[in-house]
Amino acid sequence: MKQKILGQLRSGKSLYGKDGAFAPLLKSFLDTEERFSGN
Repeated sequence: MKQKILGQLRSGKSLYGKDGAFAPLLKSFLDTEERFSGN
């Protein structure tokens, strides 16, 4: 993950988009939050 983040930062790509380095982390966080909130 670290290499993907560094590569995207250097190339100017978004880290948060669909293909961004943080996408799997954000998806996991949101899925967990959804389970705990009961939705």
